[in-house]
Amino acid sequence: MGDLKLAIAVGSWIGPGQLFFAFIMTGIAGALIAIPYALWRGALGQCFDNTADLLSHFGKLRLRPHDEVRLGRVGAVSIPYAPAIAVGTLFSFFAR
Repeated sequence: MGDLKLAIAVGSWIGPGQLFFAFIMTGIAGALIAIPYALWRGALGQCFDNTADLLSHFGKLRLRPHDEVRLGRVGAVSIPYAPAIAVGTLFSFFAR
């Protein structure tokens, strides 16, 4: 929950007016960090397959956890999201 706490702290720092824009920029920054990282780890195809599998799973209104795609499983590719939050926040802060 550290990323959520960081996002809350960012929201209190930049204010509610910029918060939505910061979240959009954070998502873009997260994608720009995650795609090269997954490519470097050799897991880009697996990440896209897992994302499509999750979207189809939740698209069928199954609001339960997926049986196979889990972050805690051995071999799962994960990155810290704090750098994306920092980059997105700084971009939104200086864009105004």
